[in-house]
Amino acid sequence: MPFRIVTLNLEQDHKRWPARRPLIEAELARLKPDIVGLNEVSVPLKSARLLRMALSAAAGADYGLVQQTKVNGLSKVEAEAMLSRFPVIESGNLDYRAGDMVALVARVLVDGSPLDVFVTHLYRSRGEESLRLFPGAAAAGVDRYAGPHGAAHRLRRLQRQPR
Repeated sequence: MPFRIVTLNLEQDHKRWPARRPLIEAELARLKPDIVGLNEVSVPLKSARLLRMALSAAAGADYGLVQQTKVNGLSKVEAEAMLSRFPVIESGNLDYRAGDMVALVARVLVDGSPLDVFVTHLYRSRGEESLRLFPGAAAAGVDRYAGPHGAAHRLRRLQRQPR
């Protein structure tokens, strides 16, 4: 079953969020993604919740929201989040124990098969791109990863491959 994943860094409440919000909502409505990975969600502005409501209304589907706040000092201001039109059956998180960073993981059911989706904001790397890879992703059998890859965010049309 083909499905669509979109990732976006919301940059918290920086860079004119009130002006950007309707543009983001319109583009999500146009793209009609099945899963959205969101980085730097503003906790005080409830930006992920607002986008969930807008996308649900525009798509005529009920999107679920899973959100994981950062830790320590950032816990009141920033989070990682995932919106999904697929049922979410489990969620968890990983505290990197450095830089207040976390990874959100959610297991969704796609056409009856479980799919693990990871959303994280990786460290800036000034070296090889391999330094930015999600730690242990291959060993953990990660199905899909949503987050910045050091390139422009892009739409991915993916088809679940049997294991």
